[in-house]
Amino acid sequence: MDRYVAFLRGINVGKKNRINMKELSAALADAGLSDVCTYIQSGNIIFSSELGEAECSALISETILDCFGISVAAVLRTCREVHDLIENDPYQPNEIEAAQSANAEGESRYVCLYANNPAEAVAEKFKCIEQDADRCVLIGRDAYLLLSKSIRHSKLAALVQKAELSATVRNMETMNAILLLCENALK
Repeated sequence: MDRYVAFLRGINVGKKNRINMKELSAALADAGLSDVCTYIQSGNIIFSSELGEAECSALISETILDCFGISVAAVLRTCREVHDLIENDPYQPNEIEAAQSANAEGESRYVCLYANNPAEAVAEKFKCIEQDADRCVLIGRDAYLLLSKSIRHSKLAALVQKAELSATVRNMETMNAILLLCENALK
């Protein structure tokens, strides 16, 4: 049985697509997922299943549509992939510090999680729009962002998020917290 994390796109952002995480956990357990828990309101679900990634993603999306009337993409990673994602962060501490010093509005480090590997043409587009010290490094299905200003004002972040409908963004603090939940669940 694999331990997964499902990252939902656009859940509980503003007044749209509101889902109570306790109700979501119960619905997913009823649908057949095991050891379901959530982390914060933005749609991060840790669970176990014998199903493969594509089947779990479809099951989660279908359950949310059936139970809550919301059509949402579920991007999955195994707990091991979350660990590797954090370990493979391409930015050096001095680069991170410089970006955080320049960014008075909040977080500087994000990762965009894609359901599939983005096309090479999309990856080239990311390189072309890097500006204002915003940077993107694509490793497999993950685009690592280092921003010098708010994600809300970054043209690069907007492009990375719009490159694929089945993609969602999380800050690295959230990813670290999710990894800790994965590790605790395995003890």
